[in-house]
Amino acid sequence: MTTTMTTYLNRTLMAGGGHSPENGFAGIGTFVALCICLMAGSGRVAAAEADARPVVALSLNGSAAVTARKGWPFIFEVALMHPQAFASPTNTILIASTGNVWSASVRIEIRDAQGQLQSWPLHLRQTPASSLELDGHFIGRLQWLLSPAETVLLTGAKYELRAILDTTETSVTDAWKGIARSVPASLDLGEPVAESDAIEFENQQTLFARYAALIGDRDLALSNIDALLNRYPTNIGGLTYKAFLLANRGDRVAALAVCDQALQQVELQNPTAQEPPEVLLKLQHDLIDQLQEAAVAPPNDDFANRIALSGDLATTTGANTGASSEPGESNHAGLLSYQSVWWTWTAPTNGSVAISTEGSSFATVLAVYTGTSVASLTPVASDAYSDTNLTSLVNFPVTKGTTYQVAVDSFLGQFGQIKLSLVLQGPGLPVLRLSDLIQKPNGEFQFALTGPPNATFVVEASPDLLHWTPVKTDTMPRSGMITCTDTQLRSGANKFFRAKL
Repeated sequence: MTTTMTTYLNRTLMAGGGHSPENGFAGIGTFVALCICLMAGSGRVAAAEADARPVVALSLNGSAAVTARKGWPFIFEVALMHPQAFASPTNTILIASTGNVWSASVRIEIRDAQGQLQSWPLHLRQTPASSLELDGHFIGRLQWLLSPAETVLLTGAKYELRAILDTTETSVTDAWKGIARSVPASLDLGEPVAESDAIEFENQQTLFARYAALIGDRDLALSNIDALLNRYPTNIGGLTYKAFLLANRGDRVAALAVCDQALQQVELQNPTAQEPPEVLLKLQHDLIDQLQEAAVAPPNDDFANRIALSGDLATTTGANTGASSEPGESNHAGLLSYQSVWWTWTAPTNGSVAISTEGSSFATVLAVYTGTSVASLTPVASDAYSDTNLTSLVNFPVTKGTTYQVAVDSFLGQFGQIKLSLVLQGPGLPVLRLSDLIQKPNGEFQFALTGPPNATFVVEASPDLLHWTPVKTDTMPRSGMITCTDTQLRSGANKFFRAKL
């Protein structure tokens, strides 16, 4: 019976919106099932079934046994359910208060280790309906909050918490009358610490993010999760939470990118798992569906509308959101075509060209062809997400005057922003080239450097073309292009740059 109850309650709570971090009930399903199991062990469920007594469950910050610190937010959650919720009850239970809302019949009782009743300023988060009808599918939910500014004033100690439903004074016809209590929960409240260990830091940042989302401050919630990910960038829980927060804010493209990162970490950290968590897969599928429905096809979706690149150096951006494959289109890099976009480039001289998608936001597939019809192209070079951050890179010889067709597609239907760069090395072209020089708002200079792949180079800076200081020594990546930044600021002074092998 325990297994059946746990499965049912988790499914029921999730169906009620528990997947969303703003809902505030993610994770309570297992706890509620635990409460029922504990009550079953004490014989209380049998008594409840006899007189249709509602089951009351309480958690604090998502758990029945909590260790927390002063200055952390508190989220109290109460669930009311039918005692036969895991079966098929033939009757319903009406919960109603003589007042305007049924929540007036529910209170949280807090006692210290000496049994003294505490008076904490709990804030009911939502205003429920006037009455609640419990059956095998519907669960009543309430949340109370305490802010960090309020918990820092509490006394550090051990406390026992209990939720109590008291409808003995109700005058509503057919409403249940009686008292039902939850299994006690415990709180061990400690003083703040200067430095948290890994587990406590994760719990703290996730809790603060959840609290911020509940009070409607999504930016603060994201800031808390970003603090967690800055310290532990592969934290699956943090990535999952961030994906939901971004999705709830309406930033679906960014949410999908973070969701994909979380799924990649699930695969890396749990290689023996049969399948990823359902919550992540559902979010991914929902985001893809929403983006596809809202997307307008990019201008270079079709081969006939490919965008022209020119010269020996080219950098452009685009997107494949809303794109599609065409009848007769090749399987790029041997993979099924999903959402391709097209560019075209004519070689100005003989040489060797490197084309890269580094800087794109998803796992790209890159393919280059010759020909003028999408159904009869001749493959030249291709790559599937083998370069940095699952982007793609191809290097191949080119012939002056030959036109090359460039397709950028995605792995398994991913989509997002595309960055495409092209670097040609050949006779008559400088071996090293500086381009795209800008001065950033903080005063730093940034520019692109192109050169032979895998060659070691030195970038130097000078205020007067006479005295040169090294700025960067590095190895040119396989793409033949790298971004350089000069952090040696000289406000108001001239700045010259040169590069050499």
